[in-house]
Amino acid sequence: MSIDVEAKPYPGVIQLVANSDGWKLQQTEFNLDPSRFVTGNPNIVSQTPVELVEPLQKAWLTTQKQRPTDFNGLKVAVEALIVRADGVLVTEGYLTDYFTLWGIPKAAPEEFKKHSETVVINQGRKPSAIYEASLPWGVCTHNMLLDGNGDMLMLIRSQGQGFHAGRVSVTEEEQMDPDRDISPFNAAYTSYWEELGIFVPTHTLRLLGVAMEIGAAYPAYAFISSTDEVASNIVEKWRNAQDYKENTALFAVPMTKVDEWSKEQVTSDIWNKYHLGGEISPDAVLSLHSTSPWRLELARKYTQSI
Repeated sequence: MSIDVEAKPYPGVIQLVANSDGWKLQQTEFNLDPSRFVTGNPNIVSQTPVELVEPLQKAWLTTQKQRPTDFNGLKVAVEALIVRADGVLVTEGYLTDYFTLWGIPKAAPEEFKKHSETVVINQGRKPSAIYEASLPWGVCTHNMLLDGNGDMLMLIRSQGQGFHAGRVSVTEEEQMDPDRDISPFNAAYTSYWEELGIFVPTHTLRLLGVAMEIGAAYPAYAFISSTDEVASNIVEKWRNAQDYKENTALFAVPMTKVDEWSKEQVTSDIWNKYHLGGEISPDAVLSLHSTSPWRLELARKYTQSI
């Protein structure tokens, strides 16, 4: 495995760890403490540290006010991200909730700034790594999928999304649900099915890297996999997927052409060549999800190595 444990800035993220070969499921370890629950919900007794009670309550109440129709589900917070000397990637986690996570950057700016400055400092010694979070930091998988031709699938997020509405994702994202997922790999596996209607076995998944997404209380776990499905079948499966309405348009972009999508704005003369389906204005100017440039860079390295 070629593992990088040095924090590196990219547009939209600061990469913490990466593996150009990708971590397989058996090369990772996920440890969740289900007895520990840290939330800003003022109506619940939790294990929230005293110094975080007030800022997290502000965060929780801010989300309740600004996103009143969103479902406040349980989430998994990362306490520590570790690369052992043997290359195994370890995630240590506990429970939190969506309202707390969404509101932290907006309602607890001082605490979030401190977290963002300290979580990118490797507390370990190379080739190992230890990154520690001082706030609830929710696992979100950022999942890429290559079609049967080796093209990268991209989706435009619907305007109702709580994060990056209207932006182009490479391919989609899924927050980890502790009621359903036993590891981030399961969250990625589930997302392909729910958002695209495509079955992707967990043994085909590779975790290419983990980064701090700038401005969000979520680390980004970047996964990649592939399917034998071709474009015509993918469009039909997408339209029948459980979460079809979470995205509005679908594209398939050859890896040799993804640089065309690395610009701040993607105009119709570019995206129209790769549009598979979905509604989009003919003169629409598209912008990427903040982690998409980083994901594309990881995908380039990975596809060149296999």
